[in-house]
Amino acid sequence: MVRQSNIKDYSHAGLDPASPEIPSQAQDDYEIKKIWVTQMFGDLFRQIYRSPLILMRLVLANPMGVFIYGIISKWYIMVMLASVVVTFWVFKGLQKAGVLQAAQNTVAEALFEAQSIAQNCTPLIMDLGATWDCIKNTPSYHEGTDDANLRREVNTIMKRIEPQDPESSDGAGSSSAPQPQYDNSEDGGQ
Repeated sequence: MVRQSNIKDYSHAGLDPASPEIPSQAQDDYEIKKIWVTQMFGDLFRQIYRSPLILMRLVLANPMGVFIYGIISKWYIMVMLASVVVTFWVFKGLQKAGVLQAAQNTVAEALFEAQSIAQNCTPLIMDLGATWDCIKNTPSYHEGTDDANLRREVNTIMKRIEPQDPESSDGAGSSSAPQPQYDNSEDGGQ
């Protein structure tokens, strides 16, 4: 039996006020908001998919519109296809010339140096002179067990997703990026 105090005007939400499915007072706002959001997004998606069809109907209703639409669509396809082909061959040429590998080596070297600075120079941040000297004369990076585990896991994932280089003779892919020089000695390399 539905209590009279819970009966409100739910006609805007699509609920019949005499229906026993009217939510309790605690769920009232939640149900109304859920219905409102569903209707709002439903209307939005209907408009998104209906608008191009309406425009297409207007364009195709006029023979000149069909002509202009055909020219624009062919132009778009020709320009996009040419730009994709040119971009592909530019990067393929950069790869063969070794420019991409040189850029990768430079970035990798800078990242290894940043690791060393973060590990060794951050504790000196309160003394600006010592911090600056540390940055100018970057000490070697000492890999800890957590770092080694993280690096091993990342390398495992990268090997799974790295494409094989068809030009390499062993089929294992070639990566000549510089490897970091880790000092794993007990004295910390001092």
